[in-house]
Amino acid sequence: MKPVRVLIIDDNTDFALRLQQCFATSDLFEVLPCVGGSQDALQAFAGLQPDIAILDMIMPQMDGMDILRNLHAAKTTPDTMIFATTPFYLNPAIIQQAMDLGVVYFFYKPIDPSQVFTRVKETVQARSRIFSAPAGAKTPAHDLRCETITVNYLRALGVPAHLKGYAYIKSALQYCVSHGGKVPNISTELFPILGEPNGASWKTVDRDVRTAIEYAWNHGNMDAQHQLFGYTVDRGSGAPTCKEFIAMLCERVVMRMKQKPE
Repeated sequence: MKPVRVLIIDDNTDFALRLQQCFATSDLFEVLPCVGGSQDALQAFAGLQPDIAILDMIMPQMDGMDILRNLHAAKTTPDTMIFATTPFYLNPAIIQQAMDLGVVYFFYKPIDPSQVFTRVKETVQARSRIFSAPAGAKTPAHDLRCETITVNYLRALGVPAHLKGYAYIKSALQYCVSHGGKVPNISTELFPILGEPNGASWKTVDRDVRTAIEYAWNHGNMDAQHQLFGYTVDRGSGAPTCKEFIAMLCERVVMRMKQKPE
């Protein structure tokens, strides 16, 4: 298997080097030279075409959002998975914009570089497991669009990104879309696959997904729930089951995927 190429962009030299050392311990990754400036970052993206980028959102001259906008406009690295680091808790609208521009996960500093390494490694392994299928497998760009549409729906419904169930639902939808929109048996196939990278049982995944759905149903956007699930939605009648929720959203994502990108 070809090593996953990692680009670290951070003006904190100590943090960047410690993070680089963490990735250098794994044969799964090829660590590219660290970048400490925003202009250098844009050149590195264009020249090195990394598979993974760990981007500091607070940098001099050009912050992370500006870098993301430039990358998006240039369409330089549509297949790069971008993990963002920031010392501040960002406004949800900013987080949404960043995720629309390719960020898949946020880390809040101060954080131990080993934690960043572990989470990135888990994410790479999980995606490899989830998308390792079928003949006619989708391209990374297709996967990225699927992820963007999925994130938009989950945020519209009010599923909080910090809950474990959020990540499981997102992965479940990506899995189902990549397998033709079919939702397999959740207890014997889907949830065991999602839980495997973290050693979680299907019952643990089921519990976390159910918690996220019920939170959204009790605290989320009811208008969005009406639009996506129909006007039978009623706070008093309880949330849909895990399979109902995933199946309905999967259908919506597949429909959106068939539309031309804006």
